[in-house]
Amino acid sequence: MAAPMKYIQFCKKSCLNVCFSTLRVSRSFTSVAVNSTFLEDCGKSKSNCQNLSKRQNHPLQCRFLCPYVTMSERQCWKCGRHNGAAKKETFFCKCGVIQEVPDDITYFDVMRLERSFVLDTQELISKKRHLQKELHPDRYGQKTDIEQNLSIQQSTLVNEAFKTLSEPLSRGLYLLGLHGESIEEGSTEMKPDFLMEIMEINEDISAIETDAEAVALNKNNKSAMENLIGKITKAFNAEDILLAKELLARLQYYENISVKLGEVMMNRGIVVK
Repeated sequence: MAAPMKYIQFCKKSCLNVCFSTLRVSRSFTSVAVNSTFLEDCGKSKSNCQNLSKRQNHPLQCRFLCPYVTMSERQCWKCGRHNGAAKKETFFCKCGVIQEVPDDITYFDVMRLERSFVLDTQELISKKRHLQKELHPDRYGQKTDIEQNLSIQQSTLVNEAFKTLSEPLSRGLYLLGLHGESIEEGSTEMKPDFLMEIMEINEDISAIETDAEAVALNKNNKSAMENLIGKITKAFNAEDILLAKELLARLQYYENISVKLGEVMMNRGIVVK
């Protein structure tokens, strides 16, 4: 969804000091090509509108065109109060209105959890339900356009955070990214004996003839994944990020096997308790 043109026009005589034609806007919006005439008042300055005091009298309409805002500098679009320092005001200002999504917020911040590979799944589910009750767009149907847009952003962010943190693999990869590492295809060299093991498991899957064989392979794969997750936990606890990266790369292989076995068992009508 593109930022409405009225927001661009609103900023024509406001605080914008951005001197380029394509601007990155908030999470729920795509990049918007902005006619230079809308920025004619930016003058010679090439700063990116980070001076929040200049934006004090220009609510979120102006924020849609500002490239970046951090949690620490965030200012309430309605009352002008700086509210980024208080974690309890992640979603709502003290004045009661829903807030914009800061660009530097993490999924752990969103769910109000410690940044750790180990977490309580039931606590995560409980927090997601609570947040969605507060942020769901249906609650903002009679509110202003700004509040409706923000509720969509915040609600979407909570869903993304929950989906990512609820599974060990996606949680581990996300945590890896917070440490400046990622697993790109071909970037992590796997040992030949491990690859041979994976190849043999895939061959066993292709050769499944009975339900018992499928159940046994699934049980063995789950055991291998649980063993790896335990090692990944220790690696993150010891802040051995490179080891965690190697182990997560292995976990990806077992996850793919899990998906294949799930399809086999579903086609066979096997229900695993």
